[in-house]
Amino acid sequence: MRLALAFIMLLLLALAAQLPLVLAARQVPGLGAAAAIGSVWGGRLQGADVGGVAIGDIGVALAPLPLLLGRRQVTLEGAGWRAGLQRGGAGDWRLVGVDGRLSLPPGQPLTAVALAGVDVEFVGGRCRQARGGVTAWTAVLAEPLAGAATCDGGALRLALAGGGASLDLRITGDGAWRGSLANGSSTQALSGRIGA
Repeated sequence: MRLALAFIMLLLLALAAQLPLVLAARQVPGLGAAAAIGSVWGGRLQGADVGGVAIGDIGVALAPLPLLLGRRQVTLEGAGWRAGLQRGGAGDWRLVGVDGRLSLPPGQPLTAVALAGVDVEFVGGRCRQARGGVTAWTAVLAEPLAGAATCDGGALRLALAGGGASLDLRITGDGAWRGSLANGSSTQALSGRIGA
C-alpha cells in the first residue's frame, strides 16, 4: 500500500513538473509569444510581446510556494530587465521589483523606459501603492525624463520631467493609459491601452 501511494505521489510530481509554460504565460495580460519552450516552473518565450509591443525572448517561471496561499506569482526576465507579477482576485495584481531598461518599437510616444525598484499594487482595479524610479526617453527630446511611480485617484501616475519638458501619464487597472507630453509651449495628448 505504501509503495502504491509513493508511486502515485511521484507520478503527480512528475506531471506537475511538466505543466506547459503557456499556463504561466497566461498570468500576464496581453503577453504573447511565437514559441514557448520548457515547463511552467521555468522556461522561455521566444518572440514575446505585450499588447503587440515586442519585448524579445524572455524567461518565465511560476513560483510554487505562493500557489499554496492562493496567489499566482510569475517571474519574467528579458535582456536587461526583470519583473515579478503577482495575481490575486479580479482586479488584484502587483508588480514587484521591476528593474532594467526596455526599448520600445517605433511609433510609440516613448522610445525606451528604465525602471529602478518599481513596485505597483492594484486592488479591486485601483492603484493602492506605487514606488520606484522611472526614466523615459522620447524621439523628440534630447534629454530623458525622470520621476517616480505613485498612485493618484486610483491610477498609477508617472510624473516625469527633464530638460524643460514633462510627461504626466496615468495608467488604470484595466491597462488604459492617458497623459500629456509638454515641451515648451506645445502639449501632445497621449492615450492607449496596455495589451490592446
